[in-house]
Amino acid sequence: MRVAFLPWSKSEKSCLYQEQLAAGLADLDVEVDGAVTGRFLLPWVLKHRADILHLHWLNQFSAAKTEVRAVIKLASFIAELFLVKILGVRIVFTAHNLKPHESTFPKIDLLCTALVCRLAHGTVAHGPTAKALLERTSHLKDRGKIVVIPYGNYMKASPNQISREDTRKQLGLPDRSLVFLFLGAIRPYKGVIDLIESFGSLKVEGAHLLIAGWPLNEEIAEQVIAKCSVVENTHLYPRYVGYEEHQVFMNAADVVVFPYKDILTSGAAVLAMSFGKACVAPRMGCIQDVLDEDGAFLYDPAESDGLYRALQRAAAKSRCELESMGTHNLLAAQEWSWEYVASRYLDLYRRCIDGRRATERSETCGKGALAKA
Repeated sequence: MRVAFLPWSKSEKSCLYQEQLAAGLADLDVEVDGAVTGRFLLPWVLKHRADILHLHWLNQFSAAKTEVRAVIKLASFIAELFLVKILGVRIVFTAHNLKPHESTFPKIDLLCTALVCRLAHGTVAHGPTAKALLERTSHLKDRGKIVVIPYGNYMKASPNQISREDTRKQLGLPDRSLVFLFLGAIRPYKGVIDLIESFGSLKVEGAHLLIAGWPLNEEIAEQVIAKCSVVENTHLYPRYVGYEEHQVFMNAADVVVFPYKDILTSGAAVLAMSFGKACVAPRMGCIQDVLDEDGAFLYDPAESDGLYRALQRAAAKSRCELESMGTHNLLAAQEWSWEYVASRYLDLYRRCIDGRRATERSETCGKGALAKA
């Protein structure tokens, strides 16, 4: 079986999701290839004699400076995708999000997602909540086209050998202090400014906040630097943090915080769980499918002080209690191995090739609501 990933990032900042999935599929004798862009999609798919065209992110297919150009670009992509389908190539779409987070024309991007879901032979959501949102967005009558496959864990991909004590020495943090962590790209939808302000209002003696990740642009970088400069015990590392360095920040932290304003799927939450960390997160998207109250301090994102009160609740716990919550998350994440995830994808590929309805297998795939997938 030959599978073509589109897009497929192979740069220094390549997508771990695709790397791990491709490796897992290779172990199952699936040949995976890919392209960075979708220009001239039809000739490229035919040249590689792909059995499956596996779409991941759709940003490039409707991105344009004007609304008219965005519509033309989307129409061209959908027409080419339709021809690919007519020629017998099966189409699978993993819906990592409903639309780009910094979307210029959100209605067009949502339309793109809806059309791809309807054209695809099978669509993957990473949790029941995401599946329900996709069904509503796409207005699908055949809801069996969308299947739930969990997001794979980071246990083999991210090194984890550095001790808590060593990482705290490296970062200059007191051994007995309570440390909150935000790790990842600093973008408006991730709510980093809200996190800094909420932490500044917390007034917990000896608490520290780590923020590590690359800002989307200079404006956001300046905003975050300015906020951190007036809030004590904040430590900002405004740069790309590679997978080999995750352990430095994760193992220094007691609680990992996700102050997101909008999210469908969060690989960062699975990363924190893979390191056995308690979390603070909104009840939103797939976060509520992978995290529960035994491992996280969940809050309603519609409440103006929801994040602040969740941080308060976390600060009231002892280190032992936080470690116990982290262990709960670690045990859950262990179920989502990439061997298992790849096997689920292979099953979906085969169903699509055989022309069968892409219904889900009735087997357990993780904790909480994911067990229903």
